[in-house]
Parts: sequence; C-alpha cells; structure tokens
Amino acid sequence: MSTLEIADIFRAGFESYVQTMGALPMDHYKTAHAIMACRTEELGGHVYKCDRCGHERTLHNSCGNRHCPKCQSLARAQWVQARIGELLLKMEYSKALERFMARKRS
Repeated sequence: MSTLEIADIFRAGFESYVQTMGALPMDHYKTAHAIMACRTEELGGHVYKCDRCGHERTLHNSCGNRHCPKCQSLARAQWVQARIGELLLKMEYSKALERFMARKRS
C-alpha cells in the first residue's frame, strides 16, 4: 500500500491549476518543481550495495527546499521536541516556585 504525498498531488494537478488560475510568482513555480522532483531520479542519487549478498538500493537526493514536507520532517520533529523541552522546563520552574511560596507562607 502506497501513501499519497503532496508531490503526487502536485504532479497530478499543478499544470492544470496554473492553466486555470493563470501565472504564478516565479518562486511558487520553483517551490512546486522542487517538491515534485524531491527524491526522484531527476535529482540524482546514490546506489548502496550490500557486501554480502550484492543487493542494491538506490536512494535519490532530496530537494532541500524549506517548504518540502519530505525534506523538513526531521527539522520539524526537532523543533517540536525543543518546544516540548521548553514547556517541561517552564512547568518544573512553576512547580518549584509554587513549593517555595508554599514553604514561605507556612
């Protein structure tokens, strides 16, 4: 079972969208093209071969575009983890402050 990706949607309908809506800013074209080409033969890739069995696997290069969901998934996950860490620190600080204030009142 394959999953539908944004690149698939762009490949299926971007040209007809442009024909219907008219010209877009150049950076929109560049972004759409980068997303459609991401991890495809168009951007090249690397072939990895198992030393034992000789099985080969080709991994295609990423586009690196900041709008690409494939390329930015790691950065997004790291950003989320950093925000969770900040929230946990704030919660710990808040709990420590509450304990301090409770001790001071008694």
